[in-house]
Amino acid sequence: MVADIKREIQKAYGIEHPDEGVALRGSFLIDANGVVRHQVVNDLPLGRNIDENAAYG
Repeated sequence: MVADIKREIQKAYGIEHPDEGVALRGSFLIDANGVVRHQVVNDLPLGRNIDENAAYG
């Protein structure tokens, strides 16, 4: 979990909402080499299922 006060991460991962300027809700599994192995990005009204994502780890 990270805080993205400057919105740099949401821009780098392409999850910034085009109209709202906020991050869409997403979960990313990143390996030790910095490679994204799995990602799920949801629209603003949807949340995240952390338990389901933990099953991938």
